Amino acid sequence: MKSEKGQQPDKAATLAEINRYHLMFAGYSAADLLGFEDLGQLTKDRMGELIRRKVLDEAAKGFNKGGVETKPFHEPAEKK
Repeated sequence: MKSEKGQQPDKAATLAEINRYHLMFAGYSAADLLGFEDLGQLTKDRMGELIRRKVLDEAAKGFNKGGVETKPFHEPAEKK
């Protein structure tokens, strides 16, 4: 994302770096991020969905360790 003096960085590259940061902060690994397509092309809605899913999955792991049974809010896509 470094730019030469006087040049602005590419918007898609900048957005990809921002999205990468947010996804890693939510708990995705670098290997997970490789599975996504171009991070600069992810929509705001898709980013929100990915972050929510990861946060809820991580929270469920903590609850499951404490002996609490969890259920997903939505049915998995395969069952629809």
